[in-house]
Amino acid sequence: MPIYYQCGLSYKIPGPKGKLLKVSEELLVDAITYGEAETRMHKLIEERPDAQEWKVKKIAVAKVSEVFKILTIVEGKDALDGESFFKLRVEYLTFDEKTQKEKRVPYTMYINADDPKQAIERLKQELGQVQDYEIVSSIKTKVVDVLDYKPQELSQITFVN
Repeated sequence: MPIYYQCGLSYKIPGPKGKLLKVSEELLVDAITYGEAETRMHKLIEERPDAQEWKVKKIAVAKVSEVFKILTIVEGKDALDGESFFKLRVEYLTFDEKTQKEKRVPYTMYINADDPKQAIERLKQELGQVQDYEIVSSIKTKVVDVLDYKPQELSQITFVN
C-alpha cells in the first residue's frame, strides 16, 4: 500500500513586469520515507529554472487510501484531465456476523476533476459495483499534482540530510 506525503512548496517566479510573484503549491508524493519525499520535492523545483527563493514548507504523512489520476493526451503527452484534486471520504458497508450489525469502514480517496459532481461520477466509475459503499463527502483540495512512486528514480536521487 502506498504511503503518501502531503508536501507544501513555495517559491518565487518573475512576473510580467519583472517583479517576483510568490507561488505556493501542495502536492501528494508517493514515497517510502520523509527524506525521499523531500528529495523528490527538491528535484521537482530544480526542474523549474525560473523558480527562486524556494522552500519546502511542509511534509506530513497524508491519510490516503487510494489516488486516482484521470489522464488525457495533450500534444502527444499524458496530462491530468481535470483542474483540481478532490478528497472524497468513502465508507464501505460490511456486515459483522458476530454483532449482527452493519459496520462502516472509512477510506479517503483523491481524484482529479473539474467539479465535485464530476469527481463523484469518476470515483463511482473507478470503484464500480464491487462492494457496497457510500460517498460521504467531496472536498476540493489545494493539491495541484500527485508524484507517483518510481523505483527507477531512486538510483538517480542523492538524498538530502
